[in-house]
Amino acid sequence: MLPKKIRSALRTLASPELTVAALAALMVLVTACTLAQTRLGNFDAVKVYIRSAFIWWEPARSSWRVPFSREELRSAFCC
Repeated sequence: MLPKKIRSALRTLASPELTVAALAALMVLVTACTLAQTRLGNFDAVKVYIRSAFIWWEPARSSWRVPFSREELRSAFCC
């Protein structure tokens, strides 16, 4: 029998809510990369959005960018 903390952690990792949140984050990432392809081209968009250490979000008609660490997103969504 597993300890209570491990069972609780496994139950949380197996939750449908976490799965939906991870899928939603992936859809946002793919959409951002797809939209960036018009400016950057296919290979550069993939390099910037998919293969980079940070994900940069640029709101429309704005001069500022918001960084998201890929490692933080991986740990948050366990991917």
